[in-house]
Amino acid sequence: MDDNDAKATGGKYRMIPIFENAVRTAAGTKGMKIVTGSGADGSTLPHGIQALEFEWLAKRAGMGPVRAIQAGTIVAAEVMGWQNDIGSIA
Repeated sequence: MDDNDAKATGGKYRMIPIFENAVRTAAGTKGMKIVTGSGADGSTLPHGIQALEFEWLAKRAGMGPVRAIQAGTIVAAEVMGWQNDIGSIA
């Protein structure tokens, strides 16, 4: 998608930097819940690469490792209303 956007706009717009800025802004907004790994975005990422999402959120979105892992575990469960069943180790 990023390459197509760059070609279609003569290099003026690229999707990845726009997305990164939006996520950094959301992550820096007090009270904003960031969720990853739910499949809600319709992506077709192969099973087992969720760690790459955690790494990206921690490093490039500025969330830090703990908050990034929580985005795919307890926060995701909470947003889906499943916090009593999944998302944490009790």
